[in-house]
Amino acid sequence: MAKAALTRREREIMDIVYRLGRASAQQVLEKLALPPSYSAVRALLRLLKERGHVKHVEEGGRYCWLFCAPYGPAASLARRAQTEGAVRFSAEVESPVVVRAWRPVIVLADAARDWPEERLLAVMLHESAHVRRRDGLALLVANAGVRAGLVQSVNLVRGAPAAPRM
Repeated sequence: MAKAALTRREREIMDIVYRLGRASAQQVLEKLALPPSYSAVRALLRLLKERGHVKHVEEGGRYCWLFCAPYGPAASLARRAQTEGAVRFSAEVESPVVVRAWRPVIVLADAARDWPEERLLAVMLHESAHVRRRDGLALLVANAGVRAGLVQSVNLVRGAPAAPRM
C-alpha cells in the first residue's frame, strides 16, 4: 500500500528529525516554526510512525524518533540512481545537492560513504524528489527570466515582493 502524502507540518517534522539524526518530541517542538502544543507534536510523531516514516527508541525514559529505512520502490530508486551514475561523491560539497538541469546528478559529500543506510536512503529520496520535480530546470528558467529583464526578481516568481533595484 502506498504511503499517504505528508502535510506541510509532517514534512517540517520529518526535516527536523532528519537534520538532528534522532530527536525527542521536545526537541522537535523547539525547532518548529509556529509550534503547536507538545501533545500535538507527539500525536503527529505517532501518526508518522503508524505510516512507517519514523520509528522510536527509548533512551533515558523518553522516546527518541528516527527515520525508518524506506522499502520497496523507494529503496530500489536509490540503488538504481547510484548504479546508473546519477549519483557522485565529491570532497568539494558538504551537503547533498542536485546539479545540472537537463541530466541531473545527485552529488553527495565523501562523508556520505560512511552514513548508515537509513540516512543515505532518506537523502536519496529527498534529492530524487528535486530531480522528479525538475527544480533545477525551474530555477534555470527563473534566473534566465531575471537576467533577460522579464521578471524583476526570483522572489517575485515565488510570490514575495521584489527588492528595489539600485
